[in-house]
Amino acid sequence: MTSIHNVVQLLLTTSLTNTEIAAATGVSRATVRRYREIAEQRGYAWDALSELPDAQLIAKFNRSRHSCNGKRRPDYVEVHSAMQLKGGTLVVQWERYREVGPEDALGYSQFTEGYRQHLRSIDRTMRQTHLPGQCTFVDFSGLRPHYVDRETGQKVYVELFVGVLGYSNFTFALATVSQKLPDWIEAHNLMFAYFGGVTQVLVPDNLRSAVDEAGWDPTVNRTYHDCASHYGATVLPTRGRRPQDKAKVEVGVQIAQRWIVACLRTMTFFSLRELNAEIARLLEKLNQRPFKRYPGNRLSRLNDEERAHLKPLPATTYELAEWTGELLVDKAYHLWVAQHWYSVPERLVGQRVSARYTSRTVELFHQRKRVAEDALDGRFRSEAGEGVGVMQTPLASR
Repeated sequence: MTSIHNVVQLLLTTSLTNTEIAAATGVSRATVRRYREIAEQRGYAWDALSELPDAQLIAKFNRSRHSCNGKRRPDYVEVHSAMQLKGGTLVVQWERYREVGPEDALGYSQFTEGYRQHLRSIDRTMRQTHLPGQCTFVDFSGLRPHYVDRETGQKVYVELFVGVLGYSNFTFALATVSQKLPDWIEAHNLMFAYFGGVTQVLVPDNLRSAVDEAGWDPTVNRTYHDCASHYGATVLPTRGRRPQDKAKVEVGVQIAQRWIVACLRTMTFFSLRELNAEIARLLEKLNQRPFKRYPGNRLSRLNDEERAHLKPLPATTYELAEWTGELLVDKAYHLWVAQHWYSVPERLVGQRVSARYTSRTVELFHQRKRVAEDALDGRFRSEAGEGVGVMQTPLASR
């Protein structure tokens, strides 16, 4: 998802402040504030904007700009050094920069925007004040529980998924077979059911099931993004080498290790089901354990202060779906998806589409819009109502 889609979605679906959205997306506060004003003035809703191509969404929030080519670029390293001195202001720095040659100098707004971009390239921090219903932090524990195989007597090590609500610290834990995407998604389904609602934002670490590409602008796994969207949440992964982004979940994992994993070491289990039953019992004790510095416990804080701010659960849980990359529709208007050839609407020949498929359905998307889906009778139906076929064998073998 691009930056503008992230910004607009957070503006229209969460109660985050302009500062928090700017920090999370890498966009200046002035830009976030301008987008918010435009959205309020024009009455935009996220449902109407979510599937728009990038160019159309940008056009709704930005006027065409004249090129700044030929303008002299400031030395923002020098500007930043001057700003660290007492009394340093951007107005003074802009006037000094402009004195060299007003005819080819940037305007003040362009100068300040360039400086903000320079600051983002140096450092960015995520605010750690978590409001009720705002954030859920999720990760896997480094310490792994195990059960014993009855036939071989060998220990079978599994993963421990941990989810923590940012405000109440209410904690969820579940043993899973692996850290792979199906286990990751199912753990989220069970976590949301355990919480009884969903926060505005999910904050995972940069594991493969959550993030395809880590870094300053991480790329969220598309299936995980779909799962979050199904529940009305947004995914904002932690940034590499920025421990402040994941302090909450790391503390939550440490507590789970201390009060759950450590207790499991003295017990013997013969299946994953038995192991999870004991984890559920220990988890209940953990969430009812009194705080040391505050009144109440995790459960009471959830019920008294945070539950009312959680988004309600949808009618159904998320069904695991996988995405293909962008596929070029050939002249025969067929695509190879999930071990089958599918024909697609002829108007898409030469276009690039993506396919989303579950155990029951296959859908095609072009420029964020669904253009066809697999009906129960085994034939694609396009959004225009035209039927297109599905072949059970590859074209090359026919």
